Parts: sequence; C-alpha cells; structure tokens
Amino acid sequence: MLCGCDARHYGWLRTLGATHEVVAMVTEAPWQHATRVEGVRLYYPSEVFSLCRRFEVDYLVYATPAERDAIERVAPAAHVWQAHWCHGIEGLTAR
Repeated sequence: MLCGCDARHYGWLRTLGATHEVVAMVTEAPWQHATRVEGVRLYYPSEVFSLCRRFEVDYLVYATPAERDAIERVAPAAHVWQAHWCHGIEGLTAR
C-alpha cells in the first residue's frame, strides 16, 4: 500500500507494478477519495488499518514522516500493525 498520492507515489506505483501488487493508495484529499490511479483505488488514512487486514498488506510505503503520522493518528487504540512500514521503495524493489 502506498501511503500518499502525489507525483512521487505515482512513480512508485509505476515502478512497483512489475514486481509487486499495490492494493491501495492513501489520500487525505476529499476530491481524490474513491478514485483510481492506474486501477488502484484511493482511500482515507482512517481506512488503512482495516485495509491491511482485508488485503493482508505486507508493506505500508511512505515518502514523508507526515504521511505515516496521518495514518497512525487515526488508527484504532491499541492497534498492532501486521504490515511493515517502509520509508521509500528502495528496499522493496530488490525483493
């Protein structure tokens, strides 16, 4: 899952598409919610925790600490992330 939807995330989506399944992207912008980028749906940060469980997400990829903070801020109390946080895609492209 890509934790943002700007030009950097779009580039990551295109790069990862050959080797990984990107199941969702995250946006705080109401005009982007529920739209699709290259077939990948955009969700609000408040939906990420349940999406991780539903899609069995392995990695939450973010570009800035603010993106990660936006998601963690709205996560359920006492949550346990089964997905791994990943700052950028460099570590993923080798897998």
